[in-house]
Amino acid sequence: MPRPLGGEQLVETYLQDRGLPHEYERLIGTRNPDFSVDHPFGTFVMEVYDPYIEVDMTHNGPIARQDFPRAFTGRKKEQILAVARAGLPFVGVIGSGNAQQEVDAFALIQAMFGDAGVNFEANSDGVSGESQSSMKSALFASGGSYVSANLNNDISAMAVIDSFNPTQHVLDEALDAGLLGTPATSATDEEFENFMAKRMDHIGRIAQELILARIYCPEVRVARLRVIHNPWATRPLPYDRLAGPYDFQIGPWTIDGHVGFALVSEGRFAGPFRW
Repeated sequence: MPRPLGGEQLVETYLQDRGLPHEYERLIGTRNPDFSVDHPFGTFVMEVYDPYIEVDMTHNGPIARQDFPRAFTGRKKEQILAVARAGLPFVGVIGSGNAQQEVDAFALIQAMFGDAGVNFEANSDGVSGESQSSMKSALFASGGSYVSANLNNDISAMAVIDSFNPTQHVLDEALDAGLLGTPATSATDEEFENFMAKRMDHIGRIAQELILARIYCPEVRVARLRVIHNPWATRPLPYDRLAGPYDFQIGPWTIDGHVGFALVSEGRFAGPFRW
């Protein structure tokens, strides 16, 4: 019996953690997509792709080259069609097994639907807001894409899988409240080194206090999904299928004839939203 590798292993961990019955490489028609998930409210299929993501250094900083198209073509396309013929929802999952950095969900949205622009919420004075919530929606312009009203309607949703420390925010918040500021711009090398040593000692003490209080654990990791729903799906994936306690659901909305996306739900332990 073959075993999951790379991003597939993280998806299997996710399904096990959520107690969702599943089978690896179940035969569907003539194909063996990665995971058939027998959710209590209906079976769906998850196919995992680990794109090769290379980070190049340029004079403007690092540029990530993300190979997403193969998630929609070739062998993956055959898997999509087999699942469609079986009448089941299909979820393509992007992992980071071959990546030099974590997969960017916003970049995946661009690959799916074309060039994207962020829609900021405006303050009363008309200036765009800078709060975390102001980044929770995106408006999409026309451009090259692999999912549209007339293309890949058999994809119910795409998702990014990653793992994170669900207690990290406790440390971050404690550090934000108690750090020692920044060294003076006129500080000598010795003063700067003394400041940084004091700062690291301060961070270490706070972390140790939180560990002893059992509200921060530096080793713990959990799997989570950022699920991007296809507004043109022939077989939509209901929001309750992949709605774990750490997950984000990104769903469609329209404005002035443009299809956009916004955060529509998040798990109770999901932490700060990021694309």
